[in-house]
Amino acid sequence: MQSIKYYSTQRISCDLWRKLGELNIKKRVRGSKAGSHKVRPIQRIIGHRGLQKGLSSEIKSVNYNNLVQIKTQPSEAKDTLNTGFFNARSVCNKASELAEFITDNKLDICGISETWLTNEDRDSVICGSITPKHYKLQLSNRKSGKDGGLAVVYKASMKCKKQKVEEFKTFEILELILFNRGDTIRLCIIYKPPKGSKYGGSLTLFREEFQRG
Repeated sequence: MQSIKYYSTQRISCDLWRKLGELNIKKRVRGSKAGSHKVRPIQRIIGHRGLQKGLSSEIKSVNYNNLVQIKTQPSEAKDTLNTGFFNARSVCNKASELAEFITDNKLDICGISETWLTNEDRDSVICGSITPKHYKLQLSNRKSGKDGGLAVVYKASMKCKKQKVEEFKTFEILELILFNRGDTIRLCIIYKPPKGSKYGGSLTLFREEFQRG
């Protein structure tokens, strides 16, 4: 029969215990016998685990020197303008729709052809209706006849200069110089009436006038 050995914890002397207390290296008591409501909380330390030993040898043998580092370049946000164009065939009966078209699409500039506006006072009300809040309007009305006419609705934050242009027989033109955040924009709206109309003219004459303009 094998002998059974008993091991007992050896107690330390009072002097040694006192010395450990002075050096602040005594073993701390983790819990408390006063109940669960007296238990001191254990501070949690959250970190990232390293590579575990269970990884396959194939993954461990990866040569990271073979990886190619791709240099990324931050994309620069460029200012852009939202533009639109509308062939109205009279803005008199669709002024509110035009204004909604501009605001719903958040347009900075909108060109309009065939406004059918004149220089009469009654058309000033219509001009106000097609110009949304925080926008301005430039017009080039046909001097005779009810058709034709050009307009540009643009953001009021832009400065605008209307340019004097030559009058042509085969097409109408509205030319503007717009200034937007330090940029200068030359905008030309051109409308050529269809063949057979009073102001249509031949295609040959149109090419000659267009090249001259």
